[in-house]
Parts: sequence; C-alpha cells; structure tokens
Amino acid sequence: MAGLDLGIEHDVSENCASCRFAKQVVLTGDYMCEKRGLVKPDFVCKKYSYNVFLKHPPRRRGIDTSKYSPDDFSIE
Repeated sequence: MAGLDLGIEHDVSENCASCRFAKQVVLTGDYMCEKRGLVKPDFVCKKYSYNVFLKHPPRRRGIDTSKYSPDDFSIE
C-alpha cells in the first residue's frame, strides 16, 4: 500500500472509499478527491493513502468482576 506504513495489516481494498484524500458526496455516493476531483468509490490512483481513521476497532469485552476478590489484587 502507498502512504505511511505503520506495520499494521489492513483488510481494506485500495480504493477511494478508504483513501485519506477522499470525502463522500452524500447525494450521489461518489467521492470528492483532493487530488483528482469527483470520482467513483471504486476508483484508485497512484496518490492513494489509507485513512486509518476509517477503521473502527471491535468493542472490548466487559470484565466479569464477580469472580475476583480484593485478595486477588493485593501485593502481599
């Protein structure tokens, strides 16, 4: 992938829908690209750069505190 490589594997196809330079046009479903203008969501160019803020991590599971006692957290 082009752009900043943080060593993280992304399960995202390279297209304008996941590019940091593109913003969605709500009425048409197309994208307004800072580099290419109005483009289709599946368009990709050599300026593609993954937008890490589009990724939503899964929610953390809650901790079942009923199976722990205060003794489990003491250092003694």
